[in-house]
Amino acid sequence: LGNKVNFYENTSDLVFPTIPEKIWETLDEVEIPDNVLVQVCVTGPWLERNPRQRAEMDALVKSWTEKLGRKIWLWNYMNKSGSKRIPGAPCNTPRAVASYFKRMAKYTTGAYLTSDSEYAFYQCLNYQVWSKIAWRLDTDVEALLAEHLRLMFGDAAGTMAKYYDELEEIWLLKIVGNAQDTPLGPRNVIPDRADIWDRIYDDAYMARSEAIFAKARKDARGDEGSLARIEFIYDRMFGETKRVREGYVAKRRERDGLVHGTPRIKAGSIRLDGTLDEPVWQRAKPVQLTAIG
Repeated sequence: LGNKVNFYENTSDLVFPTIPEKIWETLDEVEIPDNVLVQVCVTGPWLERNPRQRAEMDALVKSWTEKLGRKIWLWNYMNKSGSKRIPGAPCNTPRAVASYFKRMAKYTTGAYLTSDSEYAFYQCLNYQVWSKIAWRLDTDVEALLAEHLRLMFGDAAGTMAKYYDELEEIWLLKIVGNAQDTPLGPRNVIPDRADIWDRIYDDAYMARSEAIFAKARKDARGDEGSLARIEFIYDRMFGETKRVREGYVAKRRERDGLVHGTPRIKAGSIRLDGTLDEPVWQRAKPVQLTAIG
């Protein structure tokens, strides 16, 4: 590491436009020339509802700006990959995007936002808010979201807002914000499939969302454009959740159907010798195993 740091110190005096990328964590003993662009990689918007880890990441960014005496460049992670790649779970978090980047503006000249998803539509509002703030920091995000809902859903805007608001709450608090203390320190533990589909996007959530869309259709009655967009979101956003959950539930029922109860027998009634010649076996009913899928 020392040799590489010396390389950067030496070459930065000669090469102004481009410096090869290097990952630095703490280099308190090294002075970094002002023609080196330092990029700090931290999680970003999806820690907004996790106060402890958010504070740690913010402190890291602040410490680098204080060390350098200038702003840094951010690299943030808002991607549905690895354990966060949960088909059917929308990662719609526009308010978190706004909150984070507005707070970081005084420390950074810009940011690279890693934000891949198995379904790009989930990031739609995230991108809209991020783009608006990157262009104009004082964007009124609440007004922007209200305008989006009004133009999309007309008189059903208020009703549809409930659906979108819950998406953000679920993703931030129950999916990526599931903070737990581990032997390695505090970590965000992504719920397993059973938690996601039995306890997060559960029957109550599905019924609640169905009711929201039913009311939205009534609110927008007579407005063909708004009704078409409500159906679009129902099919492409909520519909994805429904389809994935229905697949999970179907598999769970197949699994639950494999449970077979056996009667109790007296000790000594059978011998574990590989033969079935005891009388108790003659009274037993055969059970067939069926392959799934």
